[in-house]
Amino acid sequence: WYDGIDSDCDEASDYDADGDGHIADAIDSGDDCDDTDAEVHPGTEETWYDGVDSDCDGSSDFDADGDGYDMGIGPDGDCDDADAAIHPGASDTPYDGIDSDCSGDSDNDADGDGYDAIDHGGDDCNDDDATIYPGATETWYDGVDADCAGDDDFDADGDGYVQDGHGGLLTDGVDSSGSLPDGDCDDADADIHPRADDLLGDGIDSDCDGADGTAGFSGELGTSWESVSGHSGVRGLQEFVPSESTWMYAGNSMNFVRRNLDSGAWEDLASPPGDLAYWGSPALTDGALWEIRGANLYRFDPDTMSWTTPRTDIPSWSDELSMTVTDDDGNLWAFQGGGYLVRYNPFTDVAESFHTAISTYEYETRVGYDRGTHSIYFGGFAAGYLYRYDITTGTTTELATHPEGFLNDIFCSDRSGHIYAAGGSGGSTLWQYDIATDVWAEIPEYPTDHGNNGSCTVSEEGYLYMEPGDLSTLYRIPLY
Repeated sequence: WYDGIDSDCDEASDYDADGDGHIADAIDSGDDCDDTDAEVHPGTEETWYDGVDSDCDGSSDFDADGDGYDMGIGPDGDCDDADAAIHPGASDTPYDGIDSDCSGDSDNDADGDGYDAIDHGGDDCNDDDATIYPGATETWYDGVDADCAGDDDFDADGDGYVQDGHGGLLTDGVDSSGSLPDGDCDDADADIHPRADDLLGDGIDSDCDGADGTAGFSGELGTSWESVSGHSGVRGLQEFVPSESTWMYAGNSMNFVRRNLDSGAWEDLASPPGDLAYWGSPALTDGALWEIRGANLYRFDPDTMSWTTPRTDIPSWSDELSMTVTDDDGNLWAFQGGGYLVRYNPFTDVAESFHTAISTYEYETRVGYDRGTHSIYFGGFAAGYLYRYDITTGTTTELATHPEGFLNDIFCSDRSGHIYAAGGSGGSTLWQYDIATDVWAEIPEYPTDHGNNGSCTVSEEGYLYMEPGDLSTLYRIPLY
């Protein structure tokens, strides 16, 4: 063969030894890569993975899809030799069900941390970050739920409160994050937070009020009222004055003032922008003074000494000239007519309404909060009926009627199980309601006619303050 002589006179090409019609590639212009096998030549059907380049195209017999990778397992193996788009090093599109890069990893684990994405049947809450997965080490206060536990990253002890300065901060990927109130003075202990029970004398400030074992008020009062410096032309004492306060605020639509609790000196402040109720009461939360009046929400910032109106769409069925009070979670509460209480969270800017099913006359509604029962107590100033709204259960209960059938505008809570109210629309009788026993009891008489347009407040410094319609007359009595 290949000498150019047809020695056997069969007239076949001397350069096609296997007679397959293709000249051996060793000869110029030849293309038969194996001239000893008539089944091997250009154009024949390739049988893959038999070790033979049957069609003489020069490609590997173990690379059927021609992507440059032989079929096999391992770092260089083609895991799908029927698809040229699938091979080691190919771009892998996650969540399409195809292991395009033959890595052997789950196609639902885009970041390669060993956990499938939570929305693709797994439990990885962030499949774009390999440092975030169930069981990862949690770094608190960075705004990332690294271990996918679903908890707020600013509440390390999980007690529902965040440290001061962390209120309103968001945790990436966690529902309702940023809604927790602040005030947690120990975020490593779930038993320490603003609403915790504080055992007197154990050396631990469990309720974060700055003192060990503040037992609240026992219900015992001093035997007589004392006159303190007042301020004319102003009504409406702040609804409750916390122990850490330096000032006690008061005011209405014309004037707004504050009294230094140490010196007794009064300071005139900027007037409110709207119709702040004569019979209302500013409430302290989130470092500011607030009042809900109908659909409007007013805010006084002590740092800038200025007023704003953050909301004009608070749920309201009528303007009840309600008091505004806070609870221990920092929420604002007011009665908004139609049997509805409204709650506003200043940390999340969320306003909600709750139906109490109370349809009696509730004009100039008096409102107070009690810590022990975590409830709002309310009633119309001239109705005499007192109601309790349980914040936890959402149930409303009718309580003992005021002995004089008239709650009066002068109404406040010590947040320790007692509510104070003047009697009738005039006179000097005063009453204390005991939440535990559901009983009203008379307390020392007011030094003058209290009328029905005044206000009262409890200061955690240890006093019940009361004014009979104008702060030019202001008295206080000790609380123990």
